[in-house]
Amino acid sequence: MIRLVILSVIVALVWVMLTGHTSIESALIGFVLGLTIVTLLERSRELGTRRTRVTGIPALLLYLVKLLREILSSDVMVARRIITNQPTEAAGMFELPVGGKSETIAALSAHAITSAPGTFVVDFGEETMLVHLIDLELRPEIEAQQKRRYELCERMLADE
Repeated sequence: MIRLVILSVIVALVWVMLTGHTSIESALIGFVLGLTIVTLLERSRELGTRRTRVTGIPALLLYLVKLLREILSSDVMVARRIITNQPTEAAGMFELPVGGKSETIAALSAHAITSAPGTFVVDFGEETMLVHLIDLELRPEIEAQQKRRYELCERMLADE
């Protein structure tokens, strides 16, 4: 029972972050939504239709924290470029390896990259993504982030 409440609180916090409404009402809606989702997952687990793994939850939380950090650092970088009127002569596209053959991880990675200002995924497949960067000098950093993101997503989505 305590586990259900803790997971529901986590879903409520994610709900508040996603909606951008920091109010008691929004948190309650997120909590009820979380309680419903967690209860349904628990029942399906009892029926043997879906196996979940608790170790994926810490990886999910770490993924969300790292995603937020990437978005905020990109916000600062783009704002600095705009304020200082830096030209973007080195903007361009490149192919970024996803890191494996999981379409789900490719989709999560594309979302994470597109969420950060200054980057945009134009197209993606199971193995590569076509990424547009505001500054191609950031390519090694984006590639390193993708490698870490892939490993985190693998832990997050792992089944028992």
